[in-house]
Amino acid sequence: MEATLSYLMLFNLTTMKKITLLGILLFFVVSTQAQRLEIREVPEAVMIAFRKANPGVGNPQWRKDKENYQAKCMVNKTPRTFTYTKSGTPVVKDAKAAMEALPGAVREYLDRNHHGAVVDKVLRIINPKGTVNYAVEINGSDLIFDANGKYLKTQKIF
Repeated sequence: MEATLSYLMLFNLTTMKKITLLGILLFFVVSTQAQRLEIREVPEAVMIAFRKANPGVGNPQWRKDKENYQAKCMVNKTPRTFTYTKSGTPVVKDAKAAMEALPGAVREYLDRNHHGAVVDKVLRIINPKGTVNYAVEINGSDLIFDANGKYLKTQKIF
C-alpha cells in the first residue's frame, strides 16, 4: 500500500511538471503568433508604401513592432526588412550583407578590436533620408558603423 502511494505521488508530481511545461510552451507559441499580422491587419497606407517601393515583391511576412509595421521578404534573393509607421512613412530598411560588402575600415576595426571573434550577423541599414549604416553583431554586441566604416556606437538593433 505504501509503495502504491509513493508511486501515485511521484506520478502526480511528474504529471504536474509536464502540464506546467506544456502550458509554458503553449504560452510562448501563442505570444509569438500574436506578433505576426494578417495582411488585412496592415493599414492601407503601409501596404501602398510597401508596394510602391517594392513592385513585384510577393506577399511579405508582416509583424507589428511597437507602433511600426515590419515587412520581411526576399528581394533579389536577399532577405530584407522594411519598417513603416502606421501612416506609411518608411522608417528603416535593412538587408543582410556579407563581410566582403563591408567597407575596409570596418574590417580593419574588427580585426584590430575584435580579432578572432565570430561575426554572427552583418546588416546594411538605410534610413528614410538615404543614409547608409552597417551593423555587425559580435559576441552579443551590435556595432554600428557609418557608410565609410567609421565606428559610431554599440547598440542592440537585431
